[in-house]
Amino acid sequence: MKVFNSFLTISTTVLILVSCNNGTGNSQATEKSKNSTKSDTSKTDEAQPIYVPTIVKGKVTKTLSAGETSETSRIYFEYYELEDQSPLYVKSVNELISKIVQSDFEETNTNKITSKLTKSYFAKILTNFKNDFSEIDEEYMPWSILDSVHIDDSKTEFVHVEGFTYSFTGGAHGNGYESHTLISKKTGKALGLTDVFKNQKKLNMLVDQYFRKTMGIAANANYEDEGFFIEGKLEANGNFYFTDKHVVFLYNTYEVGPYVIGAPSIEIPLAKINDILNLKLN
Repeated sequence: MKVFNSFLTISTTVLILVSCNNGTGNSQATEKSKNSTKSDTSKTDEAQPIYVPTIVKGKVTKTLSAGETSETSRIYFEYYELEDQSPLYVKSVNELISKIVQSDFEETNTNKITSKLTKSYFAKILTNFKNDFSEIDEEYMPWSILDSVHIDDSKTEFVHVEGFTYSFTGGAHGNGYESHTLISKKTGKALGLTDVFKNQKKLNMLVDQYFRKTMGIAANANYEDEGFFIEGKLEANGNFYFTDKHVVFLYNTYEVGPYVIGAPSIEIPLAKINDILNLKLN
């Protein structure tokens, strides 16, 4: 009985040791497998860098003369450098810029809308503009135009494209126009009010409230009595953009009132519209 008990004790000890050794081995193998997976993931991340498009900036100018007077027209441009791996939104932004500048120089014979932009493309638009002016009687003052486009690519979900033009073609004063367009990085399409805001009723209420506050108009005052072109309440337009703290709506000259009013803009704090946003502003 003593021999049997001793044998049983030894056997039990061996089994426990074997079990312990096997457990350690499996743990090491599992850990090694995890490390291998992490290593593979790291390699995958290194192989797929984040795409950062290049923004090209520049300026082109042309001087127009009539008798002893002259005016210089300028285009301050920005556009994406188009590459084979460029996502769809890059092409869409370039085409929008092409459309903005061409519409500003509507008197010129320009090429069709294109996404392949270059400095020479903008220079050609100014050259055509100058050629058109050469047909004007020298009694007139030289035409002039200032045009600029700007790309804000700081947001994750969209690109903000700002266009501005100021032209003088005779008359009492020149005229300016400012446009703001948001292009989705996911679809490459322009984002409208319903794409960005999910409660138009609340949005319009805030727009009217902050416009009155900005312009110093009482809450119950009639806009027409105050000299504006607005019937009823002011509503949001599609000309808006975001800053770090506000959503800004811009109304160009003559859009809501006479020239003397200018181009009013209103800033609504993001805290007021966060609950009706469809986009992440980061």
